[in-house]
Amino acid sequence: MKHKFLLDENVLYHYVKGVDAHDNPDSTATELILLIGKNCHSITIDSKLWKKYWTHLQLLQRERPKALEPLFFITQLMKNSAKASWESADAPELPPEVVIPREDDHVVRAALISHPLVVTADEELKDAINNQPALSLRALTPKEAIELAKDT
Repeated sequence: MKHKFLLDENVLYHYVKGVDAHDNPDSTATELILLIGKNCHSITIDSKLWKKYWTHLQLLQRERPKALEPLFFITQLMKNSAKASWESADAPELPPEVVIPREDDHVVRAALISHPLVVTADEELKDAINNQPALSLRALTPKEAIELAKDT
């Protein structure tokens, strides 16, 4: 079964730096993104999230990456129409009863367009998504998402 993932920008940081949420060496995010590409899953993205990705990738490109070059992510995944699912619709507003950390509302709004699996290393965001049925979304840590990305 093929899956659609929406990656919080912290997952990109962990992917390039080869670290976990506490900046300890960890290859989970790198393995996840490689599996998504290898097993023909897709990454969902809208224009606002792309701008956030681009900003992070530009900053990370100035540093020597511990894992993979930021350019790999762009060329292998984001420029491949089979692996990047670009959302052209405007992201809807959050339902009034939903409470999401303000800095993450763009992630949740982008996910509301097509309801992909949201991947984040931010436990507060993960819990906020999973504990609000009105969203009809599912959030996973990169480690949890790896199990789904192994599907071929």
